[in-house]
This record gives sequence, structure tokens and C-alpha cells, in this order.
Amino acid sequence: MTITATANDPNLVSPIVSINGALYSRIKVKITRRAGAATDWDSSLFYQTAGHGFSGSYIARAANPNIAVGESAIVEWDMANLFAGGNDWVTSTVTRLRIDIGALSGGAFEIDWIAVGRLGPGASAAALQQVSTNVTQQGEQLTAQASRLDGLYVQVNQEMEGDSSGLAGATGGLVGVWTEQSARVEDGIAMGRQVETVQAQMGQTNASVQQVSEVMAGINGRVSAQTTLKVETNQGGRKVVSGIAIGSNGEEGEILLMAQRLAVIDSLNGQTILPFVVEGGQIFINQAVINTAFIQQIVAGMTIRSAALNAQGLPLLEINFAAGTFTLRGQDANGSTLLNNGGLYVYDANGIERTAVGRLT
Repeated sequence: MTITATANDPNLVSPIVSINGALYSRIKVKITRRAGAATDWDSSLFYQTAGHGFSGSYIARAANPNIAVGESAIVEWDMANLFAGGNDWVTSTVTRLRIDIGALSGGAFEIDWIAVGRLGPGASAAALQQVSTNVTQQGEQLTAQASRLDGLYVQVNQEMEGDSSGLAGATGGLVGVWTEQSARVEDGIAMGRQVETVQAQMGQTNASVQQVSEVMAGINGRVSAQTTLKVETNQGGRKVVSGIAIGSNGEEGEILLMAQRLAVIDSLNGQTILPFVVEGGQIFINQAVINTAFIQQIVAGMTIRSAALNAQGLPLLEINFAAGTFTLRGQDANGSTLLNNGGLYVYDANGIERTAVGRLT
């Protein structure tokens, strides 16, 4: 629900309830500011019992979270330590609540949920769906926009129990799966955005997967489309991020990859082969067939052999970079030749050496 102040001191009053103050002494509210300055804040929480109505003699206060428009926060009141009223809450059965969040006319807050609970382990689960549409016109400019939020959340919270809605605490275990969608047409530009997020957290360890897709088209020829996929883990203060980005701006398209290790895996016939791996700034290729290659510099540490063999089964060309040796073999019906580090040698058809230039064998 959204509270919009049409006058100073706006407030939200609950229906009739029955809260055992001795058992449940914590109240949490998740709010999102929709209008007004961060200083527009009251935070007074009044309550009724069988013995008194809403009164400044029985009141709790919460610190200003200082949120700007569009930002969210969880506000908590400790009813066992009232700003005024002593221990009245913990000795009473509360029948109604009144929350004064803002203080000035024109301010607006969206309230996602209100939870009443107590310190101690607990668990919660929630499903959230929000849809909003808006069409406005200023002069000749017409703007249409719509947004949608769908989410599932479960939580085991070590700070508070008795919650009736999700995300009431800040620690413990949390899993959230949600999708945000928005569409907007304004001033000749059409824009769409979708964000899909999966997040898990246990204490200070968390992991998330997020995919963002955005498109834009304008009457002036501007156009863009991009999608990104990011996976992130954070454990013991070490953050590791991998991702892929695909985009087009009407002139060119690009694909960007971010990872500490990139590999192509072939698992044909039950055998796992890594034909291509990028790791540590290096590229490792298992086998390669290259039609044409232009290479400015080669630093080799292996042997290059020709596929063609002579009658003895030896390669016609063999270069051993590690040993620093070079061998070139030639053969026809009349004999053969051999060129290596020792020299040049000519053999007749019977394999007898006829000429030697260099080191004599």
C-alpha cells in the first residue's frame, strides 16, 4: 500500500488486533520512499490498549533511515524500550497500532509489509506481486509507463521470530527469486527492461545470478539491445564474478566474456575433451586446423613435423624447437637427401651415402 500525505503528520492505523506485549516486543516495517526529501521523517509508533488510546504518553521511536525517492529500508521499533511509557507495552495486550512515518504534506511512502515478533530464531516465506501503470501528459508530450515485480522469498532469521511476512530480518538464511519488468514510451523513445535475479545468503556468505535485458528504439534512429548474465559469489570477503554481455547498437554487435577460466568442453562418447581453454591470460588449444595464419612472432617449445613421411616412415620435415634441431628429408626413385644440423647428405637408391657436406658420417 502507498501512504501519500495530503497534510502534515500523516499516519497509518491498523485494524483491531490482539498482541501479547510480553511475547512480541519488536515491530518491523519495510518502506520505500516515493516522494519527499530524506529529512521528511517522523517514526512515531503509537498503540492502544484496554487502558488507554493513542497518546504521546505511550510512544516508540525509530531512527531515520535517510532514504531518497526510490530507495527502500527496513525500520524497526523496540517496544520493550519505549520513548515514553516505561514498560507499558510488555505488560499489556495491544489492540491497535498507529504508525506516523512521514511528517510533511506531499511525502509518500510505499509499505511492503509490517511484522510483529520477538527476538529469537524464526522463519518466514512470502510471495510478492506488484503491478503499476501510469499515463501522463504535459503539453503535447505524452508518457506511458508500466512496471511489474514478481518474487518469492524464504528466510530463516536469527534475530526475530513471529514474523508473518518475509524479509523481516537482516541475518540468518535468505533465498529470493524475483523478476522486475518495466516498459516506457516518452518523447519519441521506447524502452523496455527486464531483470531476473536469484539470490541466496547464509550469514555473510552469499551467491547470486542476475540476467538483465534492455532494449531502446527512438524516432531519431537511435537503437540498442543488450543482455547481460552475471553470476557472483562472496565468501569470506572474496568476491568472484563471471559474466557474459551481448549487445548491438545498430552499427555493430559485440559479445564480451568475463571469467578467470573459459573452456569449450566436448563430451562425445562419454569422453571429456577440452579443445580450447583460456586461463591466466593464456590460450590453450588441444588441436587446431588453420587454413591461413598470419603470425608476427612465435615462441615455440615443441616439435613441428610434416604429415608426409618417407619410405622409412620418417617425417619429411621435422623441427625440434626444444632441442634446437632441424631435419629436412627428400626422396625419389633414385635416392634421397637429408639436411640437418650436421650438414647435407645424399644417398643412392640403396641407401649408400654418396655426398656429404658438413660433418662427415
